[in-house]
Amino acid sequence: MLIAGGGILGTFHAMEALERGFSVTQFEASAEPLSATARSPGALAFSRAAPGLELELCVDAAARWRRLAGEAGAPVRELGSLVAATDEREADQLEELCRRSDAVQRGWSLTRRAGHEPRGSLEQDVALGESVVATLHSDLDVVVETRKLLEHLRGRMQRTERYRFVGGVEIRDLGPGSFTDSTGRTHRGDLGLLCPGWRSDLAISMLRQPSVLRSVRIQVLQTGRLRATLHRPVSDVAALVHSGLGRATGMASPPPDPRLGQTTVALTCVQRRSRALTIGETRDHDEPFGFEVSQRPLQVLLERAGKLLGVDLPPVTHQWAGQVRQCTDGRLWLREDLDETMTLVGCADQRGIALAPVIAAETLDWVTEGRDSGATHPGADGAGTG
Repeated sequence: MLIAGGGILGTFHAMEALERGFSVTQFEASAEPLSATARSPGALAFSRAAPGLELELCVDAAARWRRLAGEAGAPVRELGSLVAATDEREADQLEELCRRSDAVQRGWSLTRRAGHEPRGSLEQDVALGESVVATLHSDLDVVVETRKLLEHLRGRMQRTERYRFVGGVEIRDLGPGSFTDSTGRTHRGDLGLLCPGWRSDLAISMLRQPSVLRSVRIQVLQTGRLRATLHRPVSDVAALVHSGLGRATGMASPPPDPRLGQTTVALTCVQRRSRALTIGETRDHDEPFGFEVSQRPLQVLLERAGKLLGVDLPPVTHQWAGQVRQCTDGRLWLREDLDETMTLVGCADQRGIALAPVIAAETLDWVTEGRDSGATHPGADGAGTG
């Protein structure tokens, strides 16, 4: 098996192929992956999947991530997650979600504070601010240190004699069962998988319908150490509204912020083991994207984080801007056979990290047995279902 792409998707495909008896050579254009995987806050919100197939796959993925968390040294934490409401309208939205028939499957429980109750009655996280009136907790969700995870998984695979990682080499051409790299060398295998992230013009140029894809520009930031403790990732209600569940159920959006224009801000705060906060994310869909970091949406992100946590945030130490690709016709991710031996997999938007182990299993089911769950068919995201 030849695999192009050293991010989370490519790496889980390599693991799945090894488990099914393949020898694997994995290629990455950079010496180390530096794109969407490495920059992700790492909060895997399985509980916010659209009802139906996406939720089914997310529950499966959560179980796989939890098994991985049991490995010594695996940078995966079974923390769950919180969605925090800062007014009664938002609290009512969370309460309505808890009445859903799939609430138990999503691991949800609601804590709501009456107006006269002290803040301590809502104390699920030390760092929550006074403005928080209700929280929706899920014990299904996990947190992963994405860059460290890649190192962990590659180390595990390199202990076998059937895996080789080749960094700093770009795939420039494809043939039946072969990759030709940027040095002119041709590599041959029985099957090839392309998991290229958003950057591969070669892979995208070979698609039959590239028009079903669009790029999304994402910005994330990180602060210094926060003295208060945030026991689990905390999101605002906007993060739910813009999730698979929110889109499928038509959740009411928060009032628009005139400072944002067409930019979407959906807040999630994750405290790292170092106590630094990773805060995401802003999203833009209008190409072409500028090369600069857009400060106004990041300022809105910081204001929302400060309100939810009720503290003065530490200074910002890092800012990242990157891109992901998504399908516009409702596929959960893109899978396309380029010929009888080559298959492209990707364009899963932010769900690509959360669903990576399931996507890899589904890909190997497809290329070895022809089995297909329907996740890569138009309309698989369940948009418009209740």
